[in-house]
Amino acid sequence: MEMLLEQLEDARLVLQTGSGAWALARDLSSVSLHDLYRVEGFVLPAAKLLADAHDGADQALARILEALGRDLQEAMQIPLEKLYQEGESQLPVLVPDTESQRDEPVNQQM
Repeated sequence: MEMLLEQLEDARLVLQTGSGAWALARDLSSVSLHDLYRVEGFVLPAAKLLADAHDGADQALARILEALGRDLQEAMQIPLEKLYQEGESQLPVLVPDTESQRDEPVNQQM
């Protein structure tokens, strides 16, 4: 736990007070889930660990993590052999849909 708090401190999300207690260093309304995800070494919990959560925020996080897991798995299904044989310009790229539907692979060639 101490290591995670130190990583969050390096990201300027928390700080340690003079008494040794930990406190938020920023207003959470200005910090996104993506900001948290990008903190080096910080690991978001598996969605299944939050499946039985009663807290609304934990339930919402579980849904987000579950969707991300599906999208990540789908995007990364390319065999490594194909990745290195075809090169970057031949690989499908996921482009966000403006209507918040699932992303569709799009060929990157011009």
